[in-house]
Amino acid sequence: MEDFKLNDEVRVIEKAIDGNVPVGTVDVITYVSNNGMVKVGDSFFNCFLGGNGGKLELVKPKHQHQHEGLTKREAFAMAAMQGILSNSNMGDSDLWETPQEWVKQMTETGVEMADALLKQLAK
Repeated sequence: MEDFKLNDEVRVIEKAIDGNVPVGTVDVITYVSNNGMVKVGDSFFNCFLGGNGGKLELVKPKHQHQHEGLTKREAFAMAAMQGILSNSNMGDSDLWETPQEWVKQMTETGVEMADALLKQLAK
């Protein structure tokens, strides 16, 4: 059973008996009662097992980050490192004394670029 909350975006999958909200409508919940009733548009839905007042399903958020599980900082650092490493000069570990020094420099630069971008976006 889904737990519905105020402002959840839902899709009507079975029309409520008392309602004018067509099946397929996507809207937000505007009211939640203590007994499992929720209001979407002009209709009330019984959102408990065995309820006969129509059915709803939660809609996934429209704006999901494409790299699920990564923070913005991690995603920006990843993108910066991809750009840095795609440059034939920067991606050449032979330009540094040791491979470890090259890895350290590349990772620090990627994170510094991510932090700088986040700082700019916060303005």
